Amino acid sequence: MDEYTKISAKQFIEDIKAGKKLENCAIDEIHINGETINREIQIENCTIAKLTLQNCIFKKSIAFSGVTFLGEVTLNFDKEEHKDAGQTIYENEISFLKCVFKEELHGKSAIFEQYAAFDESKFEKRASFAKAHFIAKASFAKVHFESTCRFEATRFDKLTSFEESIFSDKANFKKVYFYKTFLFRKVKFEKNVTFENATFTGFARFEDMSCVGKFSLKKVTMDSKGYFHRVVLGEGIFRGLTAKDSQYFSWMECGGDLDFSGIEASASFYIQETKCAGQAIFKRSVFHHDLHLIGSSFGKRVDLGQTVFHMRLNCTECTFNEDVVLYASNPNILLLKREQIEGKIASHREEEFNKAKEVYVMLRRCFDYWGEHENSEWAYYNFRKAERKAHTSPNPINKFKVFCNWLFFDLGCGYGTKPINVTILASFLILIFSSIFWSFGQFFVVDPSLGNTTGGISFMQALYISSMNFVTLGTEGISPSFDHWIKYLVAIEGFLGLFLMTVFVGTYTRKMAK
Repeated sequence: MDEYTKISAKQFIEDIKAGKKLENCAIDEIHINGETINREIQIENCTIAKLTLQNCIFKKSIAFSGVTFLGEVTLNFDKEEHKDAGQTIYENEISFLKCVFKEELHGKSAIFEQYAAFDESKFEKRASFAKAHFIAKASFAKVHFESTCRFEATRFDKLTSFEESIFSDKANFKKVYFYKTFLFRKVKFEKNVTFENATFTGFARFEDMSCVGKFSLKKVTMDSKGYFHRVVLGEGIFRGLTAKDSQYFSWMECGGDLDFSGIEASASFYIQETKCAGQAIFKRSVFHHDLHLIGSSFGKRVDLGQTVFHMRLNCTECTFNEDVVLYASNPNILLLKREQIEGKIASHREEEFNKAKEVYVMLRRCFDYWGEHENSEWAYYNFRKAERKAHTSPNPINKFKVFCNWLFFDLGCGYGTKPINVTILASFLILIFSSIFWSFGQFFVVDPSLGNTTGGISFMQALYISSMNFVTLGTEGISPSFDHWIKYLVAIEGFLGLFLMTVFVGTYTRKMAK
């Protein structure tokens, strides 16, 4: 303090009215009320005990450079809080460059008609610009907000920049209006930040930004393009977002959940090369254009259920590490590989088979569209499995029907998708019947010309009988005794053989046709 020249508040008013530049001064508490200042104000490398500007009009520019404000700074009194307060208007440029605010700054409802800059300044206590109006360009580059800051319902009409700023405490941008380009490059949020109910009419760019806590764009309206490029988030909340132009989320990392539920996107929506360690939720959203998840990785559940896709859902090279909810999504075009979701369909894993049926129908249509017939068969097979498992009834007859469905159609032929299963089942039945026939060989009548018949038939003869009977060609010289029940078993095998041969031909034909 010794190197500063001490100036009283009265002397300060006289100096600024005379247009004098103040340097290296220690200025007492300043309270200017109801004044119209027609001179430029230049204050450099000074300390000010307290600054209050009430019901003033500043016609010329104001420049504070390297100033330390030891007490509160009030740039305007809000009429809602102070009924007798008049509006302070800054008709020319105002700048606080490399300034330090030791106590709170009150700028609520202030009107800045020209360029306003707070570059490289430090706010050690709360800074409030709620309901302020920045009519021209505004810059908060390299600013450090050590405490909470409020920009609630603030209006920015021109280019607004917060480049390289640091927010050490909570930041509130609720209901803020950005009418032109908005830049948030290399910004650090060390706690939560919210833009809830904000409106971005102009271009918005969040680039090389980090947020340790929750980053919330809940119920935000994006009328123009938005870029979220190389952003690192603790948790991202974009619930209820309305996007009227394309939005780009690229090379983004999120340590928690990403919530895109309930959004409405009128243009393409890109989430590319993004890593999400938590859940990604798109539930009940409406995408009037494409949703691209190209190259993204999701550590936990991805919920795309009950989402409307009027065009494409593009999951090219996307990695799902846990469940994927696709129930009631039904995009017109789906770019998705079987290996990306096999074993990860949430409704199937949670045994909600009625929902799983719809998912597999949608996947089958998708794979057919791209000519991926093997994957289409896989989806159809799982659809039939889900359909069978959805029939839960205590009725013994229904249970037997379900069992037969499983044995012959699922296990036997994969519901027409696995001809090899028919072959395996047929071979198994032939061996079973061969063993039974061999065990009761004495009840077969063998033509004497075929050899000794006193000890029954050999296993090879039994295998021959079973094989020929299965393919309904009959056996020459060997037949079951008419007086023994073994003849019914022979008839049953013949019926099963005829049935499985028909199934095999149908399955094989269907496979070849695909």
